[in-house]
Amino acid sequence: MKRNAASGLFTRSSFIVFRVSGKAVGMPPLGDRTTVNMKTEIMHRLRQIYHLDDELDDLAALLAFQPTSSDAVFDFFTKLPDAQIYGSSPYRFLYRPGARVNRVLLVAHADTVWDGYRGSRNIQLDDDHVFRSGSTRLGLGADNRAGCAMVWTLRNSGHSLLITDGEEKCSRGCVHLMDAYPEIADEINGHQFMISFDHINGNEYKCYDVGSEAFRRYVEAQTGYRDAGCSSYTDICTLSRDICGVNLSVGCRYDHLPCDELHVREWANTLHVVRNWLSFPVLPAFPRPEISESA
Repeated sequence: MKRNAASGLFTRSSFIVFRVSGKAVGMPPLGDRTTVNMKTEIMHRLRQIYHLDDELDDLAALLAFQPTSSDAVFDFFTKLPDAQIYGSSPYRFLYRPGARVNRVLLVAHADTVWDGYRGSRNIQLDDDHVFRSGSTRLGLGADNRAGCAMVWTLRNSGHSLLITDGEEKCSRGCVHLMDAYPEIADEINGHQFMISFDHINGNEYKCYDVGSEAFRRYVEAQTGYRDAGCSSYTDICTLSRDICGVNLSVGCRYDHLPCDELHVREWANTLHVVRNWLSFPVLPAFPRPEISESA
């Protein structure tokens, strides 16, 4: 899969620097899936420790896309059968309906806070199993490329996928979906519930005002994660019109800063937790509560 530098993606002549056991090691770009040598010592260890295979490659690939534009992420997801893009950046989203009858909507946003910035990164993966941008000016973009990687790894789960644009600009893609595409808005609100992968840290969840008390207890029982409160805002606050939604930790730290990080251990834990959760043949439906009912 050849990438075009003019579109903000890596080419075969580009290199990312990985730091293995304290030593910087030049590698082909993670964004070019045909030339990547993923058999470095640290990547091999990560696969064994966290029971990851292609999932780790996919995570690295999504992090390698330049955070200054969401185009590469949308191009990546259009490879999926039945995935369709609606609108244009930043009023854009990609929707792929799930094959299951009893299904959940999985959500992440392709844009980052670095949209429109200029600069380059020197992505590093250290012995502490943390991805960092290696730049003092341009962040890794783990918010929300880590979430996009999570949705991608769950693409064969039978559940529906939604990748949005403009979340960092007042959820413009979601607002456009709900306003301009009422049929899709109705369809996504016919799911059992929504899961967004757009929260920091490693063992937390947020329902904002779109989660009932019963749904919060259900999320805690399935994940073991703790409620991080109702502050802030994310896409499910716009999308969850009729059903409950939850935002899960994906291992990000220092989001919106050049020093942002992605902790592989925490990302992998959420992946395994959700994969097991969504594998149940019957998942309960949770209607969205009135605002007065939420904590």
